[in-house]
Amino acid sequence: MKQASQCLPLNALRKQTEPQKNENKVSSSTVKLSEKHIRELWVRMAEIYGHKWTSAFGTTDKHNTWLTGLSGVTPSLLAVGLRACISRTDSWPPSLPEFRALCLNVPDDDTAIQQAIHGGGGSLGAAIRRRIGSWDISHGTHDQLKVKARSVFHQAMQDIQQDSITMLTSEVKVVG
Repeated sequence: MKQASQCLPLNALRKQTEPQKNENKVSSSTVKLSEKHIRELWVRMAEIYGHKWTSAFGTTDKHNTWLTGLSGVTPSLLAVGLRACISRTDSWPPSLPEFRALCLNVPDDDTAIQQAIHGGGGSLGAAIRRRIGSWDISHGTHDQLKVKARSVFHQAMQDIQQDSITMLTSEVKVVG
């Protein structure tokens, strides 16, 4: 395992993939995570969570589960997820879906539900509102909407994940 002094700073994960001034421009949204990024993630998570990380997830991503599960996450977003881990109050490491949500800055259930009820929340808020239905949104009380939003939250999250998978699949078809 690397010593803390040997690890790259969080923003170096992003800078590893940025072009130098004389190189061709590469969009940060097109840079994909590599096994090297995941190895660095493993070191960082072990530094943050200690034995809790290695006990839960081992010393390596043996089957590339995390590499696959973080498909579509860029090195810059990986750094966002790591910073979120550092600022969390939970002393246990996040699962793969939880870490992906941290990287993508997906709000927790309560925040997402509040945003959705008040017309915000981006694509997750829109998915929650679609699942609730416009009639219920316009005629329900705040408490009724909170109950409905909570009941459809996980379905809305699946809608968003499926939309992401569909977008990734269509990108692969266009490229390949």
